[in-house]
Amino acid sequence: MPSTREFLSERDFPPCSYCQAERATHREHVVPRAMRRRYHIDFEDARFHVPSCAICNWRKSTLHLYPRGFDTSILPGNAKAWRVWNGDPKRLRTVVK
Repeated sequence: MPSTREFLSERDFPPCSYCQAERATHREHVVPRAMRRRYHIDFEDARFHVPSCAICNWRKSTLHLYPRGFDTSILPGNAKAWRVWNGDPKRLRTVVK
């Protein structure tokens, strides 16, 4: 698996997949690493990695959220449990309730 720096440089250091306002500095795991074993997802599966800024990565934490444009057909578990999030912390509070 490439390092985070290699992951981002392959994509020319894109904007954050969630807020689109900041430059991505992290590789965000859409399905959190802690949940991968439960869903039988390989830790190296790059389909579940998206570029993210540090703030969105931190705010999302282990919540069942995905960025706009993400291929939702690959999301595991109950589809109703997953919600799109656009990086707006005000919307995050309403999604989590």
